[in-house]
Amino acid sequence: MNLSPALPMPTIPMPLLISIEDAGWWKGTDGSDFNEPFRTGMPRNHAPEDYLALADLGRLLDMKVLTGFVLGEWDRAPILQNLPSSTWLGKNWTGPGVDLEQKIKAAEIIKHAENYMEFGLHGLCHEFWNQGEMQRSEFHDADYKMRDPDEIRKHLSFFFKIMDQYGFGSRPKTFIPPALKHSFGDPDKGIQKILAEFGIESVTLMFSKARLYSRPQAGKMAWENDVLLVERGESEIPWNRVGAEPEFKFDRPVMALHWANILHPDPGKNL
Repeated sequence: MNLSPALPMPTIPMPLLISIEDAGWWKGTDGSDFNEPFRTGMPRNHAPEDYLALADLGRLLDMKVLTGFVLGEWDRAPILQNLPSSTWLGKNWTGPGVDLEQKIKAAEIIKHAENYMEFGLHGLCHEFWNQGEMQRSEFHDADYKMRDPDEIRKHLSFFFKIMDQYGFGSRPKTFIPPALKHSFGDPDKGIQKILAEFGIESVTLMFSKARLYSRPQAGKMAWENDVLLVERGESEIPWNRVGAEPEFKFDRPVMALHWANILHPDPGKNL
């Protein structure tokens, strides 16, 4: 009896999510040597054209790019003077000297690009200032221990208040931990419980760099308090490399990049 050759088993291609952190800064300067945030490391200030670059990347790929925003320098009230741990100026915070029209123009670009940019939550100013001294990072300390829950709730609340200053309607569903400092496995007292209070449904992280009170349920995925945690892997490209050449192994579903990686020193040449 002749048997037809066995057909190859069907396979499902690995999904690919592009994640870009640190969008939202207006200054590009790395200020970590003088008690300010690391920001993006760009050799210039940011401009509305840098948001067009994010929107065009999503449009050309026909996908939503997860964009992790830091919104501290967007504050126009300025409300962050009431949250001294969120900025290097504490109660003297006035916001950066950026033309408000530039911010409004960028906000309109972001709102019109909602089909190609997913507004993710990264933080206010990425770090934490304890009595005026900068510490890594905003929601967990250098030893990956969660900061005071009430202080975390204030930081998250002020993030959404700054969103309201510009009429950003859709609320973030994904949290990208600043500096990859995060924790998992303490459902009653952990950060997932707090994130869920603010509508966060998923977190991208590196489990190898997180404080684990218990093992992830599925190796590279975990869940806690109705929040899904997904391994994003290492970023091959340094966070402050401007206009980087592509570098990715396609061995995991998340391509982790930073804003400077896709920008040009001349914003008119971003594309």
